[in-house]
Order: sequence, then C-alpha cells, then structure tokens
Amino acid sequence: MKKEYKCPTCRSTISVDDINVSSDIALCRSCGNSYAFSLINSSADISEDTLNSVPRGIKLKQSFNGGVNIVYHRLSPAVFFLIPFTALWSGLSMTGIYGTQIKKGTFNLAESLFGLPFLIGTIVLLSIILFCLFGKVVVSLNQGVGSVFTGVGTLGWTRHFSYDKHTLVSLKRTNVRVNNVQQVGISITNDSSKLIFGTMLKKDAKEFIAASIMKATGRF
Repeated sequence: MKKEYKCPTCRSTISVDDINVSSDIALCRSCGNSYAFSLINSSADISEDTLNSVPRGIKLKQSFNGGVNIVYHRLSPAVFFLIPFTALWSGLSMTGIYGTQIKKGTFNLAESLFGLPFLIGTIVLLSIILFCLFGKVVVSLNQGVGSVFTGVGTLGWTRHFSYDKHTLVSLKRTNVRVNNVQQVGISITNDSSKLIFGTMLKKDAKEFIAASIMKATGRF
C-alpha cells in the first residue's frame, strides 16, 4: 500500500512533489508549514486501525482524573536463559570469592576487591531478571500532559512529556542494538523537547502505544 504523508498541523496530504528527501524537508501547501521529512515518514507508519485491537500484554486503565493509563507487562523469554546463567555464573563467583572467606571467618581485602565486578554484575543481572518477570511500562495520558514509567512495582524511572496537535509522534530507529540490529522506539517530538522510549517492547505494543498518543493529540 502506498504511503500517505500527512501534515502534522492541518492533517492535509503532502504531495510527493513537495518532499525533498536529500534535504529532509516536506512542505505542506495547505498551511504553508515545513517539517523534517524523516519525522513525517516515521509518523506515516502509525495507523488508527492499530487501535481496533489491544495487543497481548497491554491493559487500558482509566485514571481518576479522566485520563488513561496504558500498562504494558509481558514475560520476557530471556528469563529462561538469564536465571540459570545467573545462578551458575554468580553462584560460582560469589561462593569462590566471598563464600570461602565467610566459611573461614577471615577477610581478604585483595580478594574482596577482585570480587567487586562480579558482585556488581550479579546485582545487574538480578535487576534485569526482576524486570523481565515483574517489570512494567506505564504510559499515562491526560489533557496534554503525559508520562512514561518504567520499573517494578513503585520503583522505577518516570519521564514526562507534553502533547498537543503539533506534537510529532513517530516510530524511529534508535542507537539501541540487539544482535547488532537497531531497535525502533516511540518518539515524541515537540518544539523544544524530544522523548524516545519503548525500544524493548514488542512491535505490536509499540504501534498501539504510538497510535494511542497520536489519538490523544487529536490527529486521528
């Protein structure tokens, strides 16, 4: 199906004759505004039809103030590798370095310092396992104010953004790589700010969340 490029401001169709790929500029003849073609091109992949079905792992919850929370949680298959790997790698290193000292009732500074990278690695691996098992991403949308929470329970990282009819929502390649393949994230761009998140979400979840934000801007 041929792509249709829409103006972020007036939603008029932008003719391919008014797109200059080499200079990354797209001009809307209807309202006279110009935009980065790369952003409009990425936005063209977001369809309102995506909202017809809720992907696996996503729950929609109405907030008390009339907004909506999009909650994503899905068990990652990576845990089936990480759990035995962490148990073996961390178990052997921690037992060999610190377990022997505890058993003998002695303290060896050199060995303890040598074991710090293994201890830090164990903490990181356990944190990843916890997130794979119980982690969630919550996107909150309410009257032009949005937030993205990533974490486990109430512990995590929250980022805030604003949105209106001029906000550009797109699915964009990022610097995050898995098996040397660039991962796509959800990009929210305003005049003075930009937020990219969700690189590790499933493809259908990214598309649904991006379409939900696009709808909240009034562009659908």
